[in-house]
Amino acid sequence: MNVLSKILRYAVEIELLLVAAEAGLRLGELLALEWTDIDFKNRLLTVMRNDWRGSIGTPKSGRDRKIPLTTRVTAPPGDSSRQG
Repeated sequence: MNVLSKILRYAVEIELLLVAAEAGLRLGELLALEWTDIDFKNRLLTVMRNDWRGSIGTPKSGRDRKIPLTTRVTAPPGDSSRQG
């Protein structure tokens, strides 16, 4: 793996951790996310799946939930609004 690939992978992992922390996601919920679960226009994340040991099922609560996404999550990387 070259240096650029490592940097990009690290950046993606940081973004995933930010989304998980800001939205209060469990690990299984984070692993089961799909792009269609994110509504960038309305800044909402819909949690409707959970990954448990490779099996996709419903979240631990047993129902879907919508989580508002903060500016820190939706702002482009490097944007000053991401400062905590």
